[in-house]
Amino acid sequence: MDSTLLGALFGGGCAIAGAVATSTITYFANKKHDNLKILKQKKENLYLSIYELDLTINRYINLFEKEYIKENEIEEIDEIWWRTLSVIHMSINIYFPNLKSELSESLDVISLFFNNDIKKLREIQGMSPNYTIINLALQITAKRSYEKSKEAIRAFENKVIDMD
Repeated sequence: MDSTLLGALFGGGCAIAGAVATSTITYFANKKHDNLKILKQKKENLYLSIYELDLTINRYINLFEKEYIKENEIEEIDEIWWRTLSVIHMSINIYFPNLKSELSESLDVISLFFNNDIKKLREIQGMSPNYTIINLALQITAKRSYEKSKEAIRAFENKVIDMD
């Protein structure tokens, strides 16, 4: 075989091998970059959902200061709560499974607020404004569990912020 032909074949083979190697490296580098970009977006969405959860707890605690709670007022807040919580669960289950235990710890604290204080509000919802004395007693206990719930949300929020 002629040395010119051999040189051309060798050069062509090296060029093809170089192109394959370059495209493979570029593919994996871009894939990693895209995955990091997606995770960053999901982290931002998770943070916004946690913020919405925080606002929803504020809406609940504001009900304790009202003289009268309309018939569907708690249910409207519940709808926002459950929708936001389902988005948080989905994000954690799909993208951040390492945060499951932190979420569970936070929800354990928050559930006390719901199972004790919000439950009592549901019982008096729609009653006449004469329940103000009962409501004042509820405000004191609700404020304590509300503050613990807010601390739990902030702690979870900080875990999300500190996550790499």
